[in-house]
Amino acid sequence: MTAAAASLSMVGALSRAKAASNGLITPETNRFLREILEKALSNPVGVAPRWLAEAWALLANVLVNDYLHSWNHAGRAELNKAEEAAGNALAIDPELALGHHANGLVLRARGDHQAAYDAFTRAVQYDPYFARALAQQGNELTLLGRPEEAVPCAEAAIKLSPNDPTAGIFHWVKGRAHFFAGKYSDAIPSLERSVELHPTVWYNWLYLVSAYARVDMAQAIAMLAQFVGQPLFGGLTLKDVQEYEKASPNDNNIVVEAREAFHEGLKIAGMKEQ
Repeated sequence: MTAAAASLSMVGALSRAKAASNGLITPETNRFLREILEKALSNPVGVAPRWLAEAWALLANVLVNDYLHSWNHAGRAELNKAEEAAGNALAIDPELALGHHANGLVLRARGDHQAAYDAFTRAVQYDPYFARALAQQGNELTLLGRPEEAVPCAEAAIKLSPNDPTAGIFHWVKGRAHFFAGKYSDAIPSLERSVELHPTVWYNWLYLVSAYARVDMAQAIAMLAQFVGQPLFGGLTLKDVQEYEKASPNDNNIVVEAREAFHEGLKIAGMKEQ
C-alpha cells in the first residue's frame, strides 16, 4: 500500500469509527469500533501522524471502556492494551486531548484517581470544548471524595454540549455526585435524565433505584422491576455490581461509604444479592 493510500485508509477508518462512536454505545458497538481500529492500525506505514495518533487514542478509549463496563469479556489484557494505545497516541502527539482522556480512564481503572484527574485536566486544557473530558474531570472529583466540586464540572459539560451523544453520561456524573454527597432527592432528576439518554449501562439505572429507595420506596421498586426487564441487564445481582465496581478500585473513605449506601439502597429496594 502506498503512503497516500495508507493515509486514505486511515482517514476512512477514523470516519467510520467516529460515526459509530457518536451513536448509542453498547457492547456490540464497542466491539465493532475495536475491529475497525485494530484493522486500520495493523499496517500504519505511511499514515500521517495526526491520523495515527487519533486512531490510537480512539482505540485506547474503546478498550478501556470495555474494561470499565465489563463488556465483551474485557479483562486486564484489554486494559494493558488500552494503556499501550494511549501511550502510542501521546508519544506521537503529546497535546492530543483524546489521548489524555483515554489515559485518564486507564489511570482510573488502575485506581490512581489523582493522576486520572490530572489527565482529564490536561485534556480540557488542550481542548476547552471537549465536554466529555470536562465531565470526566468532575467524575474524578467524586472519586477523590469531593462530590460537591464535581457538580459544576458536569453542569459545565451539559451547558457546553447539551446535545452531545454522550450527554447521558454528563447527567450521570452530576447525579452520582449528588448521591455521594448524600443528596438523594437532588440526584434523582439527573439520574432519570441519564437513563433516558443513555439506557445501555447498568450504573445510572441502579443509582436511580438506590436514590429512590431513600425517598420513594414504591418508585424504587418500580424502577428496579423496569431495570430487571431490560434484556441487557436480566439476572444482574448485587454481587455482580460489586464485582463490576472493582474495575474502578477506590479506598477513599467517602467513596467507600457512598458505595455502601448505594448497595444498601439496592438491598432495601429488593435487588437479588446473588
